[in-house]
Amino acid sequence: MTFTVRVDLDRMPWEVGGEMMTSDVLQLLDFATRNGWVLQFYASIGVAKALPELVRACADHGHDVDLSVTPGVSWEEASMVWRGLGVSLLGASTELVGAEFAATSFSEVKLDFPLSEKLIEAIKEKTTGAKMRTHRQRWREMT
Repeated sequence: MTFTVRVDLDRMPWEVGGEMMTSDVLQLLDFATRNGWVLQFYASIGVAKALPELVRACADHGHDVDLSVTPGVSWEEASMVWRGLGVSLLGASTELVGAEFAATSFSEVKLDFPLSEKLIEAIKEKTTGAKMRTHRQRWREMT
């Protein structure tokens, strides 16, 4: 059995709930590294532009960072932003013309910030009998 841990980066630092996102994500990256987790991140274009170092940090830690689709976004614009960051862009959180794949909710656990101990424990339990796969990894396995 496989499952995906999904993290959406779609709040700007100045928005309610976004003020702690950078520090929460950096803590999550350290936690994921210590526990051998592979995470699926979806970042909005706004976050990628405002917090490019955060998007790169997620990718540099070996996680997939694809597009969190927001109204009016185009694949071409997103591709340019991701290329500028030096990060590979293949998929999107929902169907979008140009994306290689769209996220599925099949066996998915969505992390929200701030992280709760209860959610982390639930994920640890799942890893006992299952393998973590990002949406991108699942897509590659099917093609």
